[in-house]
Amino acid sequence: MSGYRWYFHHGEEGFNIGSLFCAPPYKRVQHIPVTPSILLDAAVEGKWPLNYPDHKLPEKRYDILVTRVLIVLFLGVVVYAAFA
Repeated sequence: MSGYRWYFHHGEEGFNIGSLFCAPPYKRVQHIPVTPSILLDAAVEGKWPLNYPDHKLPEKRYDILVTRVLIVLFLGVVVYAAFA
């Protein structure tokens, strides 16, 4: 499965508030549905059978970074309010 690129086939689980500000990987590429024939080929060949189109993703997940920063800020406000 080392050749499998999840972001071509489905989005992420859960809610990523950072994706409102920075596009996550699955919003940067064209969706490719996983069909039963692709799954059969993968089982027969013993490897993921698709060759993906050329694409470039950022080296860092800025959407996740934004989410983490917002969580830290939110927790900081909550803690400050609790002890103020």
